[in-house]
Amino acid sequence: MTVTTKAASIVISVVSINSTSMKVSWSEVDGATRYEIVWKSGGDVVGKVNVTTSPYTITGLNSSTNYNTTVCAFKNEKLLGYNGVSVKTKPAAPSDVEATPNMTSMVITWKGVLDDDIIDYEVIFEPTDGGSSMTVIIGGNKSSTEIEGLQPNTNYTVTIRAVTSDGEGDPTSMTVTTKAASIVISVVSINSTSMKVSWSEVDGATRYEIVWKSGGDVVGEVNVTTSPYTITGLDSSTKYINTVLAFRNEKRLGYKGFGIRTVPAAPSDIEVTPNTTSMIVAWIGIPDDQILNYKVTIVPTDGGSPINITVGGDKNSTEIEGLQPNTNYTVTVN
Repeated sequence: MTVTTKAASIVISVVSINSTSMKVSWSEVDGATRYEIVWKSGGDVVGKVNVTTSPYTITGLNSSTNYNTTVCAFKNEKLLGYNGVSVKTKPAAPSDVEATPNMTSMVITWKGVLDDDIIDYEVIFEPTDGGSSMTVIIGGNKSSTEIEGLQPNTNYTVTIRAVTSDGEGDPTSMTVTTKAASIVISVVSINSTSMKVSWSEVDGATRYEIVWKSGGDVVGEVNVTTSPYTITGLDSSTKYINTVLAFRNEKRLGYKGFGIRTVPAAPSDIEVTPNTTSMIVAWIGIPDDQILNYKVTIVPTDGGSPINITVGGDKNSTEIEGLQPNTNYTVTVN
């Protein structure tokens, strides 16, 4: 009698798959000289290839499409065995992805993927310089989302992909930078040698660097953790450019600069020559081309109305009349 041996057993596995290709591997068959791989969609043969070894990557596929793939083992033209596998390619990557970044948030929009099996979209925000990523899951019928809680002036890799019951689709990725933090600066007080500067706090900042320059040169810098800060050791009648920079560790979140001029120094060597009802006040003027006037104030020490005299900035003396005899006066020139 005639007896036919059983066909060779072939074990097929899909090693990897995306929206346009799949990598197929199979168990080798003793005596096989070639393997014919055939893939079909909707009952029609889409492609065929002959190879000698496993694995093989099938390319040029359509996204979100079911394919029946068969591997046939041959010894020359003799069929030794075959096996097939049915698998659906992954959804395509979302297209037309756009990002609108703000300081600590970002709006992402995209064009949805045509696949009725899509359950959700997964949007991942990951800082490019390291740190914890944030993932947002959006319903499959949505095409936009807003993420909050981001850091200012930070590069993020934004990845979006569709999710089905079979897994995740191909991703679309882009790098987006959030806007720098807005810092509001004010000068609380200023005199001829110092100024007290305050600023608005920045979320996430671990330190603030304050830099002050004069004539383009850095005069000083300091790192602090809170506002305000008093800068000392300044020169009178001098313009300074001050900058406050907010950092999270070594990452700059934002900065703001401003220019301001210290006030003139006090006039020196004040001399007073008193008479019965008048006095002459003299002083050494301040070397400052922007001085318009000097103000001389005389106030009785035991109370009474002050007398204010304004003298041109090119003068260094004045006479005050109408005083009371034998009276103590406090004299101030500024």
